[in-house]
Amino acid sequence: MPIYFTFSLLKRIRFTQISWCVLLLSGLACRLAQAPATSTPPPTAVVIASPSPQALPASPTPAVSPSPIPQPTPSPDPQCAPPSGAVPTLAVAPFNAYGDQVLRLLNAGITPEALRRALEEAGIASQPSPLLSGDLDGDGKLDLALSIFDPQSTSFPPASAVIVFRCEQGAYRQVHRQDRPQGSHLWHFADLNASGGDELVVSWAQCGVATCFEDLQILEWDGAGLANRLQGSTAELAFPLIQVADRDQDGLFDLEISASSPGSVGAGPPRNSLNRWTYRPENRAWLFAGQELQPSNFRIHVLQDAETAAKAGRFEQALADYQRVILDDSLQDWADPLAERQNLQAYARFRMVVVFWRMQQPENADQAYQELRQSTPGTTSQIAFAEMAGVFLKEARAGGLEQGCTAVEVYANAHTNQVLLPLNSFGYATPGFTAADLCP
Repeated sequence: MPIYFTFSLLKRIRFTQISWCVLLLSGLACRLAQAPATSTPPPTAVVIASPSPQALPASPTPAVSPSPIPQPTPSPDPQCAPPSGAVPTLAVAPFNAYGDQVLRLLNAGITPEALRRALEEAGIASQPSPLLSGDLDGDGKLDLALSIFDPQSTSFPPASAVIVFRCEQGAYRQVHRQDRPQGSHLWHFADLNASGGDELVVSWAQCGVATCFEDLQILEWDGAGLANRLQGSTAELAFPLIQVADRDQDGLFDLEISASSPGSVGAGPPRNSLNRWTYRPENRAWLFAGQELQPSNFRIHVLQDAETAAKAGRFEQALADYQRVILDDSLQDWADPLAERQNLQAYARFRMVVVFWRMQQPENADQAYQELRQSTPGTTSQIAFAEMAGVFLKEARAGGLEQGCTAVEVYANAHTNQVLLPLNSFGYATPGFTAADLCP
């Protein structure tokens, strides 16, 4: 049974006047209303929510037993300092001084729950969870990660810090601090690579007028400090929903981020994607393993799926998708529905001519060309696609596929307003077309 750790801000947000998450959620709700939902975990999967502000678990464990997640063997007393019954408080101080105050409270015996309350009372607790506990080196002692924001910050979301305290020889020591002008999130504290110690998943949020992004890190203890084991960047993925999943139950968890398009109208029709990073022991890092575009009901996206299938040699799938672009009345268009539909239909028919030729079916290529000519009389703006198909067939018959495609590229470059401009009118976040993309 695969194990999933799913983190949904919608399930665990706690609103405050200074919570920047309000913006994130409003944008996310808007984008998810426009874009189709991404695939959900199988019904047999165990889903574990990330820590909420009301609970501070140690390294999360599955809701069922046994669990394939490696868990360090806890010591009889996981706390670093003896528990104290004193009521802790945090004095108002410059933002960079709170780390020292927290360290003193930890070594005075404050419990994680009491520390969380103190952070909230001081008005610096990041939401939805300012604390996570884990075991960085697998020694059974409780290590803590802290996320706090600067109440004096004028940025949005406010500037923040992630601070990590490690239990060493009976006392806590601050081993990591990152201050950034963005808002910080603590996502997870668990053994994600079967190393025996827990990795800390953190992120930094950046919000624009209509879109929020998260720059993630997976931090691992290397004996001297915390090193980021995530290669590449997640900072360009809009409205991310984050999970880690061990689908093959080998103890190595993938980072999976479902994202949408930016929230601005100029970005074009929204489309969800699933982006995956896989842990590679030989690199001691999570490496980007690819992006999977999720199903979409926008005509331009179905056309792009057909293009992808055609370039991969999956011709039957490509032809089916091109037919959907031409015939499916349920597909959505964007800014100028009538013109967009006519342009994409004409281009899809042109591409069917090329695909049939690649399949060595010249009769079907000729039939597709005749249908294209009949659907685009000379008075329409789509006639350029029919002319381009005719050029392709003429040159392909004379010298083969490569010669036909060269002619297509020459034609498209000479008629950019009629060919390329209509294909590139779907926003800056929608992949565009060049003359070289049109064939084969």
